[in-house]
Amino acid sequence: MTGEPTLLEPIDHVTVTVADGYARIVRSDLSQRRGRVVGTDTDEHDRAVIHAEVPTTELRNYAIELREMTAGSGWFRRRLIHHQPMPSPVDD
Repeated sequence: MTGEPTLLEPIDHVTVTVADGYARIVRSDLSQRRGRVVGTDTDEHDRAVIHAEVPTTELRNYAIELREMTAGSGWFRRRLIHHQPMPSPVDD
């Protein structure tokens, strides 16, 4: 019996809250980070709330970069949801 090892990477569920005018920029940025946007809604203050699944490694420095993208008004929460096979190759 021969097994083929598979590298797994952690995936986080990310909830990003931003002013509505920044939602498109943030969704695009999450996609560039190999993220998958799973939904967008609005909170009680009419801010966009974006839900996405993003590889944990793609979120390095995300707090700083999100603040830059949103002129300091955006914030996010994240939690580990699962692991999935790492695509190859992954460019840094």
